[in-house]
Amino acid sequence: MKIGIILCHDPADLPSDIDDVIERAIASQEGDEIRYYRALYGEIPTLDSIDDLDAIVCRGSMKSTYDNEPWMLSLSEFFRSAADSKLKMVGICFGHQLMNIAFGGTVARNADKKFIFGAEDVKINIPKDMKEMKICKLLEDCKTLRMLQSHGDEVAELAPGARLLGSSGSCQNELVLIRDNILTSQFHPDLTPQLMMDHIWHSVLEKSLVKEEDKEAIENGIKDLDTDRFLRIVKEFIKE
Repeated sequence: MKIGIILCHDPADLPSDIDDVIERAIASQEGDEIRYYRALYGEIPTLDSIDDLDAIVCRGSMKSTYDNEPWMLSLSEFFRSAADSKLKMVGICFGHQLMNIAFGGTVARNADKKFIFGAEDVKINIPKDMKEMKICKLLEDCKTLRMLQSHGDEVAELAPGARLLGSSGSCQNELVLIRDNILTSQFHPDLTPQLMMDHIWHSVLEKSLVKEEDKEAIENGIKDLDTDRFLRIVKEFIKE
Protein backbone atom coordinates (compact mmCIF):
# COMPACT_ATOMS: atom_id res chain seq x y z
CA MET A 1 0.00 0.00 0.00
CA LYS A 2 0.99 3.60 -0.53
CA ILE A 3 0.05 5.91 2.35
CA GLY A 4 0.34 9.66 2.60
CA ILE A 5 0.78 11.03 6.12
CA ILE A 6 -0.06 14.68 6.72
CA LEU A 7 2.01 16.04 9.59
CA CYS A 8 0.46 19.05 11.32
CA HIS A 9 2.93 19.51 14.17
CA ASP A 10 6.24 21.27 14.53
CA PRO A 11 9.04 18.64 14.65
CA ALA A 12 10.33 20.39 17.76
CA ASP A 13 7.15 19.38 19.62
CA LEU A 14 7.38 15.64 19.00
CA PRO A 15 10.16 13.09 18.38
CA SER A 16 10.69 11.70 14.90
CA ASP A 17 9.96 8.13 16.04
CA ILE A 18 6.29 9.04 16.57
CA ASP A 19 5.82 8.29 12.87
CA ASP A 20 6.98 4.68 13.39
CA VAL A 21 3.66 3.76 15.05
CA ILE A 22 1.72 4.27 11.83
CA GLU A 23 4.46 2.79 9.65
CA ARG A 24 4.62 -0.45 11.66
CA ALA A 25 0.85 -0.79 11.77
CA ILE A 26 -0.33 -0.10 8.25
CA ALA A 27 2.67 0.14 5.95
CA SER A 28 5.17 -2.47 7.13
CA GLN A 29 4.99 -4.94 4.25
CA GLU A 30 7.58 -5.15 1.48
CA GLY A 31 6.60 -2.71 -1.22
CA ASP A 32 4.59 -0.47 1.09
CA GLU A 33 5.40 3.22 0.83
CA ILE A 34 4.97 6.20 3.15
CA ARG A 35 4.90 9.74 1.75
CA TYR A 36 4.99 12.67 4.18
CA TYR A 37 3.37 16.08 3.77
CA ARG A 38 4.41 18.73 6.32
CA ALA A 39 1.25 20.81 6.18
CA LEU A 40 2.44 23.25 8.83
CA TYR A 41 5.10 24.36 6.32
CA GLY A 42 2.77 24.56 3.36
CA GLU A 43 3.22 21.04 1.99
CA ILE A 44 -0.43 20.43 1.06
CA PRO A 45 -1.37 17.37 -1.03
CA THR A 46 -3.04 17.89 -4.38
CA LEU A 47 -5.21 15.51 -6.40
CA ASP A 48 -2.32 14.99 -8.82
CA SER A 49 0.20 14.24 -6.05
CA ILE A 50 -2.01 11.62 -4.39
CA ASP A 51 -3.24 9.88 -7.53
CA ASP A 52 -1.17 6.76 -6.77
CA LEU A 53 -1.95 6.68 -3.02
CA ASP A 54 -4.36 4.28 -1.32
CA ALA A 55 -4.94 6.51 1.71
CA ILE A 56 -4.14 9.74 3.49
CA VAL A 57 -3.75 9.92 7.28
CA CYS A 58 -3.97 13.39 8.86
CA ARG A 59 -2.32 13.51 12.28
CA GLY A 60 -2.56 15.62 15.42
CA SER A 61 -1.26 19.10 16.16
CA MET A 62 -0.60 21.47 19.03
CA LYS A 63 -2.59 24.02 17.02
CA SER A 64 -6.36 24.57 17.25
CA THR A 65 -8.49 24.13 14.16
CA TYR A 66 -10.31 27.43 14.72
CA ASP A 67 -7.01 29.32 14.41
CA ASN A 68 -7.92 29.27 10.69
CA GLU A 69 -4.31 29.55 9.58
CA PRO A 70 -3.82 29.56 5.79
CA TRP A 71 -2.41 26.01 5.71
CA MET A 72 -5.47 24.72 7.57
CA LEU A 73 -7.81 26.33 5.05
CA SER A 74 -5.78 24.84 2.19
CA LEU A 75 -5.85 21.42 3.83
CA SER A 76 -9.62 21.62 4.29
CA GLU A 77 -9.99 22.45 0.60
CA PHE A 78 -7.89 19.41 -0.28
CA PHE A 79 -10.12 17.14 1.84
CA ARG A 80 -13.20 18.41 0.02
CA SER A 81 -11.57 18.01 -3.39
CA ALA A 82 -10.54 14.41 -2.63
CA ALA A 83 -13.83 13.32 -1.07
CA ASP A 84 -15.22 11.81 -4.26
CA SER A 85 -12.00 10.05 -5.25
CA LYS A 86 -10.98 6.45 -4.52
CA LEU A 87 -8.72 7.75 -1.74
CA LYS A 88 -9.39 6.62 1.82
CA MET A 89 -8.91 9.38 4.39
CA VAL A 90 -8.25 8.90 8.10
CA GLY A 91 -8.21 11.81 10.55
CA ILE A 92 -6.67 11.59 14.02
CA CYS A 93 -7.35 14.19 16.78
CA PHE A 94 -6.59 17.50 15.00
CA GLY A 95 -7.10 15.67 11.69
CA HIS A 96 -10.46 14.39 12.95
CA GLN A 97 -11.52 17.90 13.87
CA LEU A 98 -10.30 19.56 10.66
CA MET A 99 -11.96 16.97 8.42
CA ASN A 100 -15.27 17.48 10.21
CA ILE A 101 -14.93 21.24 9.81
CA ALA A 102 -14.07 20.82 6.11
CA PHE A 103 -17.42 19.10 5.54
CA GLY A 104 -19.54 21.46 7.62
CA GLY A 105 -19.09 20.37 11.23
CA THR A 106 -17.96 22.54 14.15
CA VAL A 107 -15.21 22.33 16.77
CA ALA A 108 -15.20 23.84 20.27
CA ARG A 109 -13.41 23.51 23.58
CA ASN A 110 -14.07 20.26 25.40
CA ALA A 111 -17.56 20.28 26.87
CA ASP A 112 -16.26 20.16 30.45
CA LYS A 113 -13.53 22.74 29.64
CA LYS A 114 -10.85 20.33 30.87
CA PHE A 115 -7.86 19.12 28.87
CA ILE A 116 -8.18 15.37 28.34
CA PHE A 117 -4.90 13.50 28.78
CA GLY A 118 -4.67 9.77 29.41
CA ALA A 119 -6.91 6.95 28.23
CA GLU A 120 -10.66 6.62 27.76
CA ASP A 121 -12.99 3.72 27.04
CA VAL A 122 -14.69 4.43 23.73
CA LYS A 123 -18.07 2.70 23.46
CA ILE A 124 -18.77 1.49 19.94
CA ASN A 125 -22.35 1.95 18.75
CA ILE A 126 -23.14 0.89 15.19
CA PRO A 127 -26.37 2.35 13.74
CA LYS A 128 -28.72 -0.41 12.55
CA ASP A 129 -28.80 0.88 8.98
CA MET A 130 -24.99 0.69 8.73
CA LYS A 131 -24.38 -2.86 9.91
CA GLU A 132 -23.57 -4.14 6.40
CA MET A 133 -20.86 -1.54 5.76
CA LYS A 134 -17.32 -2.90 5.88
CA ILE A 135 -16.07 -0.51 8.58
CA CYS A 136 -19.03 -1.47 10.77
CA LYS A 137 -18.39 -5.16 10.23
CA LEU A 138 -14.79 -4.56 11.29
CA LEU A 139 -16.03 -2.85 14.46
CA GLU A 140 -18.94 -5.18 15.26
CA ASP A 141 -17.00 -7.28 17.79
CA CYS A 142 -15.73 -4.18 19.62
CA LYS A 143 -17.97 -3.21 22.50
CA THR A 144 -15.38 -0.76 23.78
CA LEU A 145 -11.92 0.35 22.74
CA ARG A 146 -9.53 1.70 25.36
CA MET A 147 -7.57 4.41 23.57
CA LEU A 148 -5.08 7.17 24.34
CA GLN A 149 -6.31 10.77 24.44
CA SER A 150 -4.68 14.20 24.38
CA HIS A 151 -6.96 17.08 23.43
CA GLY A 152 -8.44 20.37 24.59
CA ASP A 153 -10.91 20.67 21.71
CA GLU A 154 -13.53 18.33 20.30
CA VAL A 155 -16.00 18.07 17.45
CA ALA A 156 -19.11 19.78 18.78
CA GLU A 157 -21.39 19.22 15.78
CA LEU A 158 -20.83 16.52 13.19
CA ALA A 159 -20.56 17.39 9.53
CA PRO A 160 -23.90 16.97 7.72
CA GLY A 161 -24.36 13.31 6.78
CA ALA A 162 -21.58 12.11 9.10
CA ARG A 163 -22.38 9.10 11.29
CA LEU A 164 -21.30 8.61 14.88
CA LEU A 165 -19.70 5.22 15.60
CA GLY A 166 -18.19 5.71 19.06
CA SER A 167 -18.34 7.90 22.19
CA SER A 168 -16.55 8.11 25.53
CA GLY A 169 -17.37 9.55 28.93
CA SER A 170 -15.41 12.69 28.11
CA CYS A 171 -16.21 13.14 24.42
CA GLN A 172 -19.41 12.43 22.50
CA ASN A 173 -17.92 12.41 19.00
CA GLU A 174 -14.97 10.04 19.37
CA LEU A 175 -15.24 7.94 16.21
CA VAL A 176 -16.96 9.25 13.09
CA LEU A 177 -17.57 8.12 9.53
CA ILE A 178 -17.90 11.38 7.61
CA ARG A 179 -18.31 9.62 4.28
CA ASP A 180 -17.88 6.02 3.23
CA ASN A 181 -14.17 6.69 2.57
CA ILE A 182 -13.48 9.10 5.46
CA LEU A 183 -12.97 7.74 9.00
CA THR A 184 -11.92 10.02 11.87
CA SER A 185 -11.12 9.57 15.56
CA GLN A 186 -10.64 12.01 18.41
CA PHE A 187 -8.49 9.42 20.18
CA HIS A 188 -4.87 8.68 19.29
CA PRO A 189 -4.10 5.29 17.71
CA ASP A 190 -0.83 6.85 16.56
CA LEU A 191 0.66 7.19 20.06
CA THR A 192 2.12 4.84 22.65
CA PRO A 193 2.17 5.29 26.43
CA GLN A 194 5.91 5.91 26.27
CA LEU A 195 5.56 8.66 23.68
CA MET A 196 2.73 10.19 25.71
CA MET A 197 4.67 10.35 28.96
CA ASP A 198 8.21 10.91 27.65
CA HIS A 199 7.33 13.74 25.29
CA ILE A 200 3.76 15.06 25.19
CA TRP A 201 3.43 15.08 28.99
CA HIS A 202 6.17 17.71 29.37
CA SER A 203 4.62 19.94 26.74
CA VAL A 204 1.14 19.93 28.26
CA LEU A 205 2.60 20.28 31.76
CA GLU A 206 4.48 23.43 30.71
CA LYS A 207 1.20 24.84 29.43
CA SER A 208 -0.49 24.02 32.77
CA LEU A 209 -2.96 21.74 31.00
CA VAL A 210 -2.17 18.91 33.44
CA LYS A 211 -0.86 18.78 37.01
CA GLU A 212 2.29 17.04 38.21
CA GLU A 213 0.36 15.35 41.03
CA ASP A 214 -1.85 13.60 38.44
CA LYS A 215 1.06 11.92 36.66
CA GLU A 216 1.02 8.63 38.57
CA ALA A 217 -2.72 8.14 38.11
CA ILE A 218 -2.41 8.89 34.39
CA GLU A 219 0.46 6.44 33.99
CA ASN A 220 -1.54 3.75 35.77
CA GLY A 221 -4.51 4.41 33.52
CA ILE A 222 -2.77 4.09 30.15
CA LYS A 223 -2.44 0.32 30.24
CA ASP A 224 -4.34 -2.52 28.57
CA LEU A 225 -4.97 -0.42 25.49
CA ASP A 226 -6.69 -1.45 22.26
CA THR A 227 -4.37 0.55 20.01
CA ASP A 228 -3.12 -2.43 18.00
CA ARG A 229 -6.65 -3.73 17.52
CA PHE A 230 -7.90 -0.42 16.19
CA LEU A 231 -4.91 0.00 13.88
CA ARG A 232 -5.66 -3.41 12.36
CA ILE A 233 -9.20 -2.15 11.72
CA VAL A 234 -7.81 1.01 10.07
CA LYS A 235 -5.54 -1.10 7.87
CA GLU A 236 -8.47 -3.22 6.69
CA PHE A 237 -10.55 -0.07 6.12
CA ILE A 238 -7.81 1.31 3.88
CA LYS A 239 -7.37 -1.94 1.99
CA GLU A 240 -11.03 -2.16 0.94
